[in-house]
Amino acid sequence: MSTDKDARIDLLLRHNELNSFFCRYFDMNDDRRLHEMPDFYTSDGQFNLYLSRDDFAVGKPTVSSRGSAELQAMVNSSLAHLDQTHHTMGNFRVETKDGNIIVRANLRAYHRGCGVAQGKDEESLSAFTAHVVQEAGSWKIARFDYVLYIILGTFDAFPAVNELKDVEAASVSVGH
Repeated sequence: MSTDKDARIDLLLRHNELNSFFCRYFDMNDDRRLHEMPDFYTSDGQFNLYLSRDDFAVGKPTVSSRGSAELQAMVNSSLAHLDQTHHTMGNFRVETKDGNIIVRANLRAYHRGCGVAQGKDEESLSAFTAHVVQEAGSWKIARFDYVLYIILGTFDAFPAVNELKDVEAASVSVGH
């Protein structure tokens, strides 16, 4: 009986640790400490941005980066034209599947453009699925899939991502 109780306590503690970890992750983003982002990932960690559920279902990200250097370059270019962000997280779930720990949550994110994106604001309803591991006693993200559900305002707050969308659209129209 005690093992069942211990397992439930362990699960509750893991849930709380991971919830705090992802709160710190989004606080880092909102506080513009973007140079810290690779610290949240494993050395070969992967970030994928999907512009729709359909893209996620077929594994077709618009933005994908792997490893610390690529991740930092993606962060620098994608978020360079934002002076304010705000993320809130809800429906936070921790699952264990085939020995892997998977975190899922819904997000509401606000982004305010600056520079070439001045006056262009974007708000989105989205979700993430993250595969996490422990390294040297700390949680790390091995894979982070960010899926946009609803975009309010304009995605023009992200000029670098829009360029990728335009290239993708051009290659699709050329191919058909």
